[in-house]
Amino acid sequence: MFNPHTFNTKIEVDCTVPKIFITPEAYDDMWALVDILTTEVGWYGMVTRVNNDYLITKILMPEQEVTAVTVELDPTKIIDEFLAQPNSDELLAQWRFWGHSHVNMGTTASGVDDKQMDTFHEGCKDYFIRGIFNKAGRAEFDIYDWANKLTFRDVSWSILRAADDTRLEHWKKEIAAKVKTPVYKPLVPSGLYSGGYSAYGGPGYKGPANPEFQAPRRDYQGFDNDYDYEFEQEIMRASRPQTAEDEYFTAAERREERIRRRQEMQAARKRGETLRFPELEGPIETPCAQGSTTEEFHDRRDQTHFDL
Repeated sequence: MFNPHTFNTKIEVDCTVPKIFITPEAYDDMWALVDILTTEVGWYGMVTRVNNDYLITKILMPEQEVTAVTVELDPTKIIDEFLAQPNSDELLAQWRFWGHSHVNMGTTASGVDDKQMDTFHEGCKDYFIRGIFNKAGRAEFDIYDWANKLTFRDVSWSILRAADDTRLEHWKKEIAAKVKTPVYKPLVPSGLYSGGYSAYGGPGYKGPANPEFQAPRRDYQGFDNDYDYEFEQEIMRASRPQTAEDEYFTAAERREERIRRRQEMQAARKRGETLRFPELEGPIETPCAQGSTTEEFHDRRDQTHFDL
């Protein structure tokens, strides 16, 4: 036999808790009514449903009789107030909010407030919002979702404010005056390696890239395609300060040395050997065409490659 136990019944509902948003106009109007009057006061409002949330857009205050603890509303006066508006049909279709002040008392709904919601339910079958306010600055909203048989108590609310273009322009001016972007200087001088060895007089050369570095321009002509390796050594050497150990051959000596090295390299190839010149590792200037002067050596260079 089964015996009843102490039950802990729960209801699980798959839904999202809605939020309430209020336009600045509606918020200011409600606060003015609560702040000015020392008695209770009631009003109605228009609501737009946005997905699962609600936006209170406008309020209307009909004729009424009030005391410190009660509000008496005449249904005929309520309809007259709506009909007096230029867009009465639209406002009546959006009428989904009732708010009133509890003056200096709490915002918990009274039994009379709950019975009032039953009256609204008779004429509205989808949803309705109730708001209770006091002078202490508390506002408490309940949402009656009659279509889904749900009631949400003390729903979160906030003021929906549109962007203020005047403030946008103010901060644009502030940013322009006070916010700067740093400018970084490149570590390598601009133009040093643009379009070839620019600083050395290559195709992209437009003058010295760095005033402290005056490398000689090279634009040699009339060269045989023999000494690409030496040219690479020259390029590597050009960026360091010249020392007393750097020697420059005369034109005749350079021509004689070039012929000798070519002969030695060709002989080494026939023997299947690779011949290297240790002195090429040092600061040796590239030979120039026969009959050229030392000044021409520094002013001319043919950018070609070595091919035995």
